[in-house]
Amino acid sequence: MSTDQQSNVALPIRPPYLFDPETVQERIRPLPRTAELIHLKKRVGEESLAFPRLQKTEREILRVLGRANLYEHLDDLLASLERCLERGWNAHQLGARDRHEFASLMSDLQVAEHCLLREFTIESPVGLPIEGVKPDLYVRKGDVGAIIEVFRPRELPAFHDFLTDVSRLLMETDVRLDYHADVKLECLSDFDAAGRLVSPWHPVDLDEALAPVAEEALGRVAAEFAVLEPALKRTLVEEWPERNLKLVVELEDVRASDGDEPARSVYCGKSYGGYEPVVMLARLMEPIVAKAKKRQAGERGEEARVLICDVSQAIVAAHLDEPYRRERFVAVLRGELEPQVERNYDVIALCERRTWHTPLRLDFAVSADAYSSVVGELFGSVATVG
Repeated sequence: MSTDQQSNVALPIRPPYLFDPETVQERIRPLPRTAELIHLKKRVGEESLAFPRLQKTEREILRVLGRANLYEHLDDLLASLERCLERGWNAHQLGARDRHEFASLMSDLQVAEHCLLREFTIESPVGLPIEGVKPDLYVRKGDVGAIIEVFRPRELPAFHDFLTDVSRLLMETDVRLDYHADVKLECLSDFDAAGRLVSPWHPVDLDEALAPVAEEALGRVAAEFAVLEPALKRTLVEEWPERNLKLVVELEDVRASDGDEPARSVYCGKSYGGYEPVVMLARLMEPIVAKAKKRQAGERGEEARVLICDVSQAIVAAHLDEPYRRERFVAVLRGELEPQVERNYDVIALCERRTWHTPLRLDFAVSADAYSSVVGELFGSVATVG
């Protein structure tokens, strides 16, 4: 696309994902169960204007599959997916267009693989004659059976959604340009009106400042990209003085694409600091408790009801193994989750995903009386909080 043509086009703030149908076909050909779920009708998109070989789609799985070298560990992900499908897991929502649904599915997949690595058999509730809300997984090893619900709690939704959206805008915009982009959210002033230091942003304050202007910010970036020209360096700066918020997008080596697909990279800085990890864990309890109260694993019975919370992306995850905070972490977990394992679940576990083909890392588990052995079978020799 020429610069003149590009300047007359209004770019979407959440562009469809660019993908190569031939690359998708090549990757799923040796994976019959995966190919069955991502059938031909799900592999058809709208033609790209800037890259004739590519098409555009809203399906998250094609974002992952459809670019040559965009995602690390893709082969491992596909091998894990195929293995779990072979062993009884079901991923009927693999063609999801909603990114949160797809992210939750990846957490479900990692839990299913974890259970296989721990020598459990797995069974999906999909297709079973179950009334009401279904759990995510049934697992069994010898005399130990569990009904598992997987939950990926969301925190700072405006902040995380914005970083995902701006990365999508920069990576997927259908213009024939390549570049490296560095995205930062900063304070306009290091001090507030009362003279208090506010830089770097506290994560909660940043989320609240960004939420009302996130759509506008994406629109401003899209408008700049509609007229972007090749350059060694270009800096886009957008400011909201009333919110003490500044968005900086630094572009390097902006050049016309000469390949079949874009050669771009995007880095989004953390943009926040100055938080107390114990407080952030306490904030994370609210969505976990709300999820537990839904009782998606049913009433107490012969099989343990287990809620596995994937906290890999939580701010506090970087601190959960710090021994000098453990006592205060445990106090939060006891206070918030022990009532839930008395009534709604038998085990609530906070875990982190590492890499494919590797078990989950268990950070903490809270269990009702007589269920510590279930935790041991699921996660190895561990000490539970309750």
